[in-house]
Order: sequence, then structure tokens, then C-alpha cells
Amino acid sequence: MHLHFEVRSDLDSTFQTPYAQYTYFSWGDNAKTENPINYIGTMSPRTGFEDRKLVTAEHNQVAQYVRYLYRAALGREASDEEAEGWARHYDDTNSIAQVTKGIVLSQEALNHMGVLSDSDFLKYQYRILLQRRIDPSDAEISGHLSQLTNGNWNREDAITMFCNCQEFKNRFYDIVCSVDNKAWTPSHEEAAIYVKYLYRSSLGREASDTEANNWATNYEIDSSIARISRGIILSQEGLNHMGELDNRQYVEYVCNILLNNADDNTINYLTDKLDHLAFNRYDVINYLCNQDAFVSEKVNSIMAEEKQRLEDLKNTIPDIAPENMLFKKGDLDGDGCITSCDASIVLKLYVSNSNVKEKYSYVTKYADMDNNGLIDAVDACYILSYYSALSVGSIDENTTMDSYVVLANQKYDR
Repeated sequence: MHLHFEVRSDLDSTFQTPYAQYTYFSWGDNAKTENPINYIGTMSPRTGFEDRKLVTAEHNQVAQYVRYLYRAALGREASDEEAEGWARHYDDTNSIAQVTKGIVLSQEALNHMGVLSDSDFLKYQYRILLQRRIDPSDAEISGHLSQLTNGNWNREDAITMFCNCQEFKNRFYDIVCSVDNKAWTPSHEEAAIYVKYLYRSSLGREASDTEANNWATNYEIDSSIARISRGIILSQEGLNHMGELDNRQYVEYVCNILLNNADDNTINYLTDKLDHLAFNRYDVINYLCNQDAFVSEKVNSIMAEEKQRLEDLKNTIPDIAPENMLFKKGDLDGDGCITSCDASIVLKLYVSNSNVKEKYSYVTKYADMDNNGLIDAVDACYILSYYSALSVGSIDENTTMDSYVVLANQKYDR
């Protein structure tokens, strides 16, 4: 009989493979065979835990993960420079474990977590890296704890182990799903229309044309509609309008703006992400702006409704009083006086399209000063002339517009 002994430094090299009715230990890609004689009468060295780089990610996903780690492990938000710096480090190493260890075991993180026993340290990583809401049982961590206490692992190895398990991989992609993927890329005009919608729904007022155009121009910097949404909804004016909301109330509020109505699963999911620091409030908006319900249904309804509203505004002259409030020729806003405001209304009617003229056909007899059947700039001039004459006292309030037009025509030989 021949007995062959090997000391292997990684588990990958020790899986069994059947061959010709016998079972052999196979050679893994990263296997390393040691001479057993080197270990007779000695203590085995620290074996560590191999970084198999189970998670692969895009640059912006790593930056998003870094932002989460800063909140969870450091208790603060990462700056753009910090997030980008760690993402570049990942680009160089292709190791999420390296990034994680650099943050979670930094001096700032150690100050934040305080002095922890090995057992408490493991439980802390379960909460941060696996997002467990309930601490693992002693039985679950006993194997990892034994590796630490026996000196086979140090705390870097423990984090490497977490970063190479399937549960971490699932949590990682769950965290980075809030990366702004710019799912909707509207034109400048569409972006301006969307901004007008956001102003009404999140600020409670109309956006001026200048505000809408400025935001649309700002959008064109990086084509991120999520950034525009965040900038308006979470502006100081937006926060004042929103008021103090807990995490669930905030999620419901934003879902109502961006999705109209969200199902309970979406609301519960996002609330849980906020409660456990996986998302911040900016991330919730990113996540919603990535959803099909926003990109297709919501955007289409916003665009259709807003375009119709703007079209209706084009066909509306808000200053014109309803027919039952018009009694005096020249007084088109129904305030009982003939002023420059009435002249402005006449000019708006003059330049309006046929739909508007048809809509306000009842105004004609009050706006046609010279009774020629047309509403034009001459009628506006008569109103301004009347208003001027009244202001200087050359006529009084009892002078009707028809009589003034006769006097004016006589004066100027019309």
C-alpha cells in the first residue's frame, strides 16, 4: 500500500473527482502542494483566505457600493472624490474585497465601530456586508471564529471570506441596483416639460420658462434625468414643501411623483433599503428613475398630460373674465375699470390663433372699440387713449367707450 499525504492551503484544491472507479483528490487551478515533512513538529502557518474575486462590477457600481460602505461602516456620506478614488482602486485590483477591507478596516471605521471581540467583529460584518437584520447564531459563526482565534485568519481574511460568498454577491448587486443607468434620455424640449411637471408635483408651483430651460440645459451635461429629479425634489424648496417624513412616508411620497402609484412590494423594499442604509434618499430616486414603470408608463403619461396642458394654456387667456362678468365695453377683465390691462388682453386676442378667437367669441362686442367687426391693435390703442384721458381728467368715468371713440375720431379727423 502506498499512502500519499499533502498539505493544501486552499479548499479549491481538495474536491474529489471519480476516475476509473476510484476517487482522487484533484489539482485545482490555485492549488499549492506543501511537503509534509516541513510541518512535522511545527505549528502550521496562517493559511488566510484566498480572494477568489467572486464579484465583478462596473466602475460606477463600485462607486455606489463605496457610498453604502461609508454610510454603514463610517457613519457618513462619501464625497464624490472618495467614491471615485476607491472605484479606481477596484479598476486596478479587480478586487471588491480589497476595497471593502480598505474602508471597513480603516482607522476611521475602527474608531466608528469601537473595540470589538472577534465574535462581535464577525457579527458586525454580518450586519454590514450581508445586511443581516438579525445577528447570526453562535453556531453559525463558530467555524469563522475558530479560524480567527486559532490564528489561521486575521480580520482581513474574515472580510475576504465574506466578500467571496454567494450571499454577499447577492447583497452587492442589490445595493448597486440604484446606480443611475440613465434609462430615459429625453430631448431638451422633453426635459423642460418634465421639469415643469416636477415643479408642480414636488414644489407646488409652476416653473418659469427660464427655470425649465435652465434645468433642461443642465440635464444635457450628463444626460441624467435622475440627477435632475433629485435636484428638484430634494432641493431646499422641495424639502420645505415635502415636510418632515420618515423613511416609509418619503418612499410613498416619491413613488407618487415618479410612478403615480407603487405597489406595496416596491414601497416595502425601498423602505427596508433606507432603514438598513443600503440606500440613501438620493438612491431611492435613482432606483425609481431606472424602473420600466417610470421609463414607459409614467414618462409617457407625463409627456402627454403636460403637452396637453401647455397646449391648453396656449389656447387660454387667463385674464379674460367670463361672459357673465362683462358689462362695459373696453373692460375685458371684469374689474369695472378700463385700464392698460384691458389693452393687453386685446393685443393677446389680436395675435391669438383661430381656436382662441373662437373660444372667446363672446368678448368681441366688448373688445371691438371701433365697431369694424375686428379685434386688432387699433382697439388696444383706443383703450390706452381712453385710460390716459381718464387719468388726466379730460373725461370722467361716466364717459362710455363708444362716445369716447366718436370724440377721438372727431379730434383726429378720422
